[in-house]
Amino acid sequence: MNFDLPWNPMLVEQRIGRLHRMGQTSEVRVYNLSTRGTIDDRLLDVLDRRLHLFELVVGEMDMVLGNLADERDLEERVLALAASAAGEADLERGFAALADELRAARSGYEQSKALDDALFGEDFES
Repeated sequence: MNFDLPWNPMLVEQRIGRLHRMGQTSEVRVYNLSTRGTIDDRLLDVLDRRLHLFELVVGEMDMVLGNLADERDLEERVLALAASAAGEADLERGFAALADELRAARSGYEQSKALDDALFGEDFES
């Protein structure tokens, strides 16, 4: 259970990865708790409920985040968004724009992965 959701999704992925180890025989369920209406809740909505980024294979989230146009890491961007928002509507617009950018980054990653699979037909990372 994640009680204190980090704003950096890579840290969430690392937490999940610690549970999914070689030889794991039981199903692992991850629960992310947040208080409704907080920045944490908005970020969880974007990353998990809207974009399902936590369903990616370990390592893929880094590929998606690397495709963002803004060079700052996501944690910095969320902090800047929260600090500069004039009100709830401004915050909502900012998170909607972030969700759109993440959706486009994931789409770009998935297209690259599909092309790689089509060209090489197998996974050479193992």
